[in-house]
Amino acid sequence: MGPIPVGATKTRANGFAPLKDSAWNSTTTSMLHHVYAAARPSAKVQRLVDDLANTAKRLAGSRWAAVHLTIERDWWWYSDFCRSRRTEAFTLRCPSPSEVAVITSRRRRRYQTSGVILLYAADKVSPIGPHVCFGDFGPRTFKLSLPISVPYLFRNAAEQFLAVATPLVNIRANLI
Repeated sequence: MGPIPVGATKTRANGFAPLKDSAWNSTTTSMLHHVYAAARPSAKVQRLVDDLANTAKRLAGSRWAAVHLTIERDWWWYSDFCRSRRTEAFTLRCPSPSEVAVITSRRRRRYQTSGVILLYAADKVSPIGPHVCFGDFGPRTFKLSLPISVPYLFRNAAEQFLAVATPLVNIRANLI
């Protein structure tokens, strides 16, 4: 790991040491909330998050849940992350949006969500799929979009911080 950028600080997230790629599994993903809680967005990203959060509350209600879909081209088509190395079949590491709706439905009911905000980079999804059917997630399901003029890095960061800002629970659907 190289030196940290000028102006950045390094902090342990609630006592957890930084994760190594080889240690990344379903146990460590449950610690992501500690990592995101320790991170802080820049002022520019925070303005984007605030705008998205206000829109989420207006459209999806005060008890909205964030659901992240790993459906962008780089996940589904350009890397081996979503594919089983033995069969080339898709695995639950990257379930389809319809499967995610089923996987998260019980938890969304338990938390009595008022609506769902879907998180994915719409401009990076292949036209050949996977396709998103908002109805699978129930009424008041939305994909919020920032202007394409906002650089992807900022749009992505804003969505990740929006997921942490959900008033209820961040339903992490990409089961790593």
